[in-house]
Amino acid sequence: GQGKRPGGCECSGVFVRDVCTMDVRTVLTTASAREALLLASAAGLRAVPVVADGMMVGVVTTEDLYRRALAGESLDVPVATVMEPPPEPVHLASLIEEAAARMLGQPHNFLPVVDRDGTLRGIVTRDALFREFCRMFGVGETNTRFTLSLRDRPGQLARITEIVRAHGGDITQIIAQRSRRPGYHTLVLRVSVASPGALAHAFAQAGFAVVDAFNFENGRRIGSLIGFLAEPGDPPDEPTAGLGGSPQD
Repeated sequence: GQGKRPGGCECSGVFVRDVCTMDVRTVLTTASAREALLLASAAGLRAVPVVADGMMVGVVTTEDLYRRALAGESLDVPVATVMEPPPEPVHLASLIEEAAARMLGQPHNFLPVVDRDGTLRGIVTRDALFREFCRMFGVGETNTRFTLSLRDRPGQLARITEIVRAHGGDITQIIAQRSRRPGYHTLVLRVSVASPGALAHAFAQAGFAVVDAFNFENGRRIGSLIGFLAEPGDPPDEPTAGLGGSPQD
């Protein structure tokens, strides 16, 4: 037999439950390998979860089943005899970065999603995670992306927020990561602001190293318009005053 789980996740967010697919086609352990291949081919799937009592106990891939068929092996055998161990599952409440980290290095492009009881509730795919990370980075939005290099000091983010507010801007995305250079962070901001060049100058004048500023509305780098001193390829962990500002001390 084969099952189709109803439902789905329509919203976007930072939890697996927000990006998973709950409309999952599965096969039971008693199904034949041929049935699994027919199901996968009809649905355009590269792999099919194998379940028993609601739990995912294995996975079969179309690549492996076609290989067996070409080698002359019979596909009229229980799928349980040809299935592979399932990928390690993630929970509905897991963070998407946990799922991404777990997916690295494993051969399948999906992870099973389970509830507290370990029952299969859906899958999260590599494509779904990639789309969500793109959304979090603001890909496709017509705003300005600023890359700043900051010393690790208390209150830096509050100062930056105040500068943006003073210029009538709205921060739509913000991502911070520790730099390879000790004592520094790289901050990437997506800002909707009427005058991105003026905001870039304000960052530099406040002592923040402006590594890059790119306006996605017109597809132009801000520095090319106002005499940006830093080269576009400068790494974020190499602070530079840029835009005529003074370097951080």
